[in-house]
Amino acid sequence: MAYLSRNARSHHQKSHGVRKVVITLLVFTVLACCVVGVATAAYVSDSLKTLPSWNKNSFAPPQASSIYSADGKLLARVYLQNRTSIEATQMGAYVRHATVAVEDERFYQHGGVDPAGIIRAAVTGTGGGSTLTQQYIRQTILSSEATQDTLARKIREAYLAIQIEKDYSKNDILTMYLNTVYYGEGAYGVQAAAQTYFSKNASDLTLPEAALLAGLPQLPSKLNPFLSKASMAAALVRRNHVLDRMLANKYITKQQHDDAIKTPITLKHGAEPTNGVYAAPYFVQDVKNLIFPPDGSNPYNLSYKQLTTGGLTIRTSLNYKMQTEAEASMSAAIGDSGPEGALVTINPKNGFVQAMVGGRNFAESQVNLANNRVWTPPDPTKGTKGGWSGGRQPGSNFKAFTLTTAIQAGMSPDTMVNGSAGKIPDIGSKGGYWNVSNSEGQSRGLLSIKQATYSSVNGAYARIEMALGSVETSSATDNRNARLGAAQVAATAKKMGVVSLPLDNNAALTLGGEAVTVQDIASGFATLADNGVYHPPVKIVSITDPDGTVRYDYKKDPNYDSKRVLTPSVACAVNQILQGVVNQGTGTPARISGRQIAGKTGTTNDSADLWFTGYTPNFCTSIWRGWRDVDKTVKINGSMGYGGTACGPIWKAYAQQVFATLPNEDFPTAPAPAYNSSKFKFFGGSNSSAPSVVGLDYQDAYKKLLAAGFNVSMIEIVASQPRGMVISQSTSGTTVTITVSLGGGSNAATSTP
Repeated sequence: MAYLSRNARSHHQKSHGVRKVVITLLVFTVLACCVVGVATAAYVSDSLKTLPSWNKNSFAPPQASSIYSADGKLLARVYLQNRTSIEATQMGAYVRHATVAVEDERFYQHGGVDPAGIIRAAVTGTGGGSTLTQQYIRQTILSSEATQDTLARKIREAYLAIQIEKDYSKNDILTMYLNTVYYGEGAYGVQAAAQTYFSKNASDLTLPEAALLAGLPQLPSKLNPFLSKASMAAALVRRNHVLDRMLANKYITKQQHDDAIKTPITLKHGAEPTNGVYAAPYFVQDVKNLIFPPDGSNPYNLSYKQLTTGGLTIRTSLNYKMQTEAEASMSAAIGDSGPEGALVTINPKNGFVQAMVGGRNFAESQVNLANNRVWTPPDPTKGTKGGWSGGRQPGSNFKAFTLTTAIQAGMSPDTMVNGSAGKIPDIGSKGGYWNVSNSEGQSRGLLSIKQATYSSVNGAYARIEMALGSVETSSATDNRNARLGAAQVAATAKKMGVVSLPLDNNAALTLGGEAVTVQDIASGFATLADNGVYHPPVKIVSITDPDGTVRYDYKKDPNYDSKRVLTPSVACAVNQILQGVVNQGTGTPARISGRQIAGKTGTTNDSADLWFTGYTPNFCTSIWRGWRDVDKTVKINGSMGYGGTACGPIWKAYAQQVFATLPNEDFPTAPAPAYNSSKFKFFGGSNSSAPSVVGLDYQDAYKKLLAAGFNVSMIEIVASQPRGMVISQSTSGTTVTITVSLGGGSNAATSTP
């Protein structure tokens, strides 16, 4: 063994001690790294354990649902975020290059996470470092954590960014990002931004415009050029920075860069309408109410989130061309103030609601006068059931349903009936009588049912309703007749389509005494137009998911199955009479040469509600005019209005526009129904004679004739019969003249009216 000097031994011992320390430090370092590595791995593992469940669809941003007319017009967009997703080819190259240049210039080199960018952000202290892919993740699947600046969120974000790069191409990721990112001013996605800031499509953006938009997502609120001069100046600085980055990354030439820098910002704010509604606002409102009815039901099995974020395509029944023509015709008639108007057009062949005008101005009042009903929820504390209320009284429009009921029951339209105004027995009216006056039709005396329809004679229709009830009571004067007849009329109206509001069997039903909606009246008349087949009104035709999957098709919905509710013979007979209303009755203002048109007018008490509903075999439209919030007389050119003169001309002006392209169809014919008018007993007389009162005291005779609905005239003569006895009678129309004995045997006579 070699001998070592003291110094050498000392040096050797010291060296050995240093090695031990170094080795010990290395061991501890390795152990520490292992511990840190294990801890880090555990932290990463824990962070990923809380990762939301996801698939490819999880990365999709909220998409607006779109509501379209039957002829392809966008009516409305329903959204939480104003976004219209487009394809890469619809974006244009400028905005894609500008975004990559300023947000993630190594986008095409990294795999979702950019280490160089992270180091740069850490060294410079400028923040950022997130790739476009990471930003996209943050705004979609991790949107609920977007404002949380935690290591756990960044780990999840990085992990998902790497995963999504495995499933999508760079081109797809950039497209998805540009469809997602927020640009300020309520615009999500580059298409909405292009529309919002420049009123153009993304594909039409110029280089300076594209550079401006690409710079906004950094600080969308502070850089919004609409806000102030300061924000405009900041947006200009940011835009020019984007142009610099585009030049540095060789996306544009020096000349393009310099020209764009010199270009001032020129904005043109897009007109995104209130609530996303572009056209037919009352109709769109009805569509939304169908999807989420006020009564809490869910007939289309949709959630609010699905509607506002699911990118659904909702196809409707509306004909946009007809809608614009309807709005123009109504606007020309009602002007900017005064009484309102409402209109509904239904295609009789399939029930499609093709046009709907719910008032003068949707911005001023959202109550849809064409379908105005209100849901009252049930109140268990009061024991009340929920139900619908609202609507307007239809006046003589409703006589069409009484006429249909009568013909269906076997009452011939040639049957003569008393049309006079007067007191009608009614068990539910105060004093036991219902006072009936004639509004549009002032005809008195006996006239046929079809003549009473042409002239809209209230007195006649009150008696027709009573006659329907008389089949059950076998009496012309029974005070239950009107209510019994009204029940039959209500049943007919309901099966023809008047279903939105309850119809009570009160005596005034035949004259339109129960509230209805314009849509229901149009639906009921459309049943006549299609020869007795009822088609439930259709507004939503289909609902489709973004991938093309049909979620809903009305043809597969049993609630919209068509049903024959009248025989062709009954429908044909009614249609013939209602054509007479337009050709020679109260509906002549709607007459159009060369077209077979049927219809019915309506006017309520004091002319508060004015109506005309007209139809052909392929077109049915109901029009109402009145004050929006009060029952007040409607005056036309200073005079009290009537349905025919107030609404008929609107119907005609509108129909003439529609008929320019709508085929001319005649009503089908059918054999007449089997009539048996003898089973009906008419209050006030019909083809039968007045009741005999000869031999009665004149006071009893007077009461009996009045109760039977006749007017009474009396002649007194000296005769051998007891004083006050009726000795003879004669009838002229609805007036019965009785001859009453004065006693004493003299031939002197007097006349008492």
